[in-house]
Amino acid sequence: MSEKKLFSIGDVARLFHISVSSLRHYENVGLLAPEYTDPSSGYRYYSVEQFEILNTIRYLRPPYGSCCPVP
Repeated sequence: MSEKKLFSIGDVARLFHISVSSLRHYENVGLLAPEYTDPSSGYRYYSVEQFEILNTIRYLRPPYGSCCPVP
């Protein structure tokens, strides 16, 4: 069995044109947990299999600026 190709949180953010803080938020609310988190550094890594989930999240989120401000 071959090892999975993992992408750093910064690489995923660039690939999907979203912020690193958005990825961290998705993790905090339980939408998308990293495939692997390095125990010594805390760095988050994502697999190709998670890209479909991320595409779905991006598709379902409202367009930028269309939401009401949070009170």
